[in-house]
Amino acid sequence: MKTIRQFLRDLIGMTGTVFMGTTLALWLGASVLAKNFGMESTAFESDRFGAILLCSFLAALFTFVFRIRTLPEILRVLLHLILVTGDFMLLTVLVGASGRGAFLLAVGFAVLYLIVALLVFGIRAIFRKKNDQTESYTSQFQTK
Repeated sequence: MKTIRQFLRDLIGMTGTVFMGTTLALWLGASVLAKNFGMESTAFESDRFGAILLCSFLAALFTFVFRIRTLPEILRVLLHLILVTGDFMLLTVLVGASGRGAFLLAVGFAVLYLIVALLVFGIRAIFRKKNDQTESYTSQFQTK
C-alpha cells in the first residue's frame, strides 16, 4: 500500500512539474513570437491546457522507465527517448502543429535530448572515474 501511495505521489508531483515547465516554455515561446512577429496575445485556449496536462502525465509516467533496474542504463535512456519523443509529437499535434511541423519539432527535441543525455553521461563518467581513483588508492608509504 505504501509503495502505491509513493508511486502516485511521485507521479502527481512529476506531472505538475512537467506541466508547469511545458506551460512556461510555451508561454515564453509565444511571448517571443508576439514581440518579433507582432502577435497581439500570448494567451492559451483551455483545450490546449488539457493537451499539455495529458502529455505532462504521459511524460511523468514514462520517466518511471529509469526505475527498471534490469535494463542497462543506455537502454533505459533510449527507451525513454523514444517514449518522450512520441509524447512530444502528440503534444505538438494536439496544440495545432501540422504533421510536418510536428515531426520537425520532434526531431529537434530528440537532438536536444541526445545532447543533454551525452552531457549527463560525460559528467557521470568523470565522477565515476574520480570515485574509482579514490577508492582504489593504496598507501605507498610503509608504516613502522
